[in-house]
Amino acid sequence: WTCPAAMRAPMEALVAGAVATAAAGAEVMRNLDEVVESGFAGPEQARMRGLIEEVQRLEDVADGLEADLHAQVFASEDELGAVGVVLWLKLLELVGDLADYAKKSCNRLRLLVAS
Repeated sequence: WTCPAAMRAPMEALVAGAVATAAAGAEVMRNLDEVVESGFAGPEQARMRGLIEEVQRLEDVADGLEADLHAQVFASEDELGAVGVVLWLKLLELVGDLADYAKKSCNRLRLLVAS
């Protein structure tokens, strides 16, 4: 089971984007203690908002890459076969979930920081 040549570079970009989003989300979590110590105010809160916005931006990019790959999977249906299409779609969903979970976590933290 191999990646079709036309999908290789976009798939690598999606994986890199999802990993970058997760890493940015981890950075938000690492800085949470500073915001708590500051009483959810001051420059730490502003910095946290900026980090959260970056996670959202990265996740939006990953979503776009995932949508493009969905189209490529269906365009490659003859080459992949029915089972291949289903497996590729599941793989795209799992990779996309990595970025989605980082964004969801950061959205919840934004509510906490905004309070």
